[in-house]
Amino acid sequence: MRTTLTLDDDVAMLLKKFSEETGLTFRDAVNQSIRRGLIPPGLREAVELPQPRSMGRPTVDLTQ
Repeated sequence: MRTTLTLDDDVAMLLKKFSEETGLTFRDAVNQSIRRGLIPPGLREAVELPQPRSMGRPTVDLTQ
């Protein structure tokens, strides 16, 4: 479907930056952003965070 959409300048800049960073076309960046924004928060993909782990004892004295 083809439609005309008027974007605020700041939104257009964010979308352009997103499209450049991801390698998506501007059109695909707009569609992906709208899709993500329309998905209810409970159904969004969970972001997998790194698990904390011990890195051992500090080897540098940070008190000096």
